[in-house]
Amino acid sequence: MTLITQEKGSGSMGRVFVNVRLTNVTDLELARGGQLPIDKVRSVDVQCMVDTGATLMCLPPEIIEALGLQVRNVRKAVTANGMVERQVFSAVEVKYEDRDAVVEVMEMPQGGRPLMGYIALELMDLVVNPRKGVLEGNPDHDGKMILDLL
Repeated sequence: MTLITQEKGSGSMGRVFVNVRLTNVTDLELARGGQLPIDKVRSVDVQCMVDTGATLMCLPPEIIEALGLQVRNVRKAVTANGMVERQVFSAVEVKYEDRDAVVEVMEMPQGGRPLMGYIALELMDLVVNPRKGVLEGNPDHDGKMILDLL
């Protein structure tokens, strides 16, 4: 797996950052149906901090706007600063190396660092190895992408 960068905290544990490509799923579906030219599908490459405490992909407004995502609803979320209400946007396809997942996006404050939450990790069958500072294929599945249906 590719190590993008690692910030050291206390001890040998660090924060894991990865480069991902985010693509507007609505655009993708329109392109697949022949209703939108493929070169009009909105995508961005971003560096995300992997956050196993976050549920969804969390993006700042500037990235949400670049992707053209639409508001789906507003949900309460627990943050380090307490309970807040945040908008939830239409889905993106998250591509990391040879894996991908489709997840909804929750807004975060302007200028915030993008976060990849645990739903994307589960869907791509990835686990964090904080000692190495990487995402790895799930060792329970010999590193292969296998989804649990149990």
